[in-house]
Amino acid sequence: SIAHAFVPPDVPILTAVPDTICQGTQVTLSITTGNLNGASVWHWYANSCGGISVGTGNSVLVSPNASTTYYARGEGGCLVTSSCGQTAVVVNPNPNASISRTASGPCYYTTNVFQPVAPNIPGATYQWNFGASAVPSIATGYGPHNVYYTTSGSKTAKLVIHPNAPGAQCPDSSTLMFT
Repeated sequence: SIAHAFVPPDVPILTAVPDTICQGTQVTLSITTGNLNGASVWHWYANSCGGISVGTGNSVLVSPNASTTYYARGEGGCLVTSSCGQTAVVVNPNPNASISRTASGPCYYTTNVFQPVAPNIPGATYQWNFGASAVPSIATGYGPHNVYYTTSGSKTAKLVIHPNAPGAQCPDSSTLMFT
């Protein structure tokens, strides 16, 4: 009789480039080292080994909206099951830069109080621009910021938030127009 030796696939070493991203960014997941041996294809999964299929091959593109661990293993051929390698992708959320404005009266020269709608993000940088006729016209920090205007008409206030999280920077901005 002839005996055929089946060599199982290696447990692959995986990489994610980049490994820290902002929401909506693509990541390339790759097999860094590992041989398929008797298996026929690398199969990729999200959340657990054999979990949600995200593709096949030596590399795949993913765009996670939340931090996710990815797994890959050799499959096919005479193979029933094999062990997975794993790699993680950290997703830094985009901040909510919506602006809250409270006016102390109906006239342009009354005090306007500006601050973000969302709670303060520790370590974040807040950059405000209240427009040319504003006093003050710019400010930094979460707020609240007391501002008045020296002219009437349409106004625009802008807020840019840089969360300063480790890894990928995910700034966001918003603009509020009012009269």
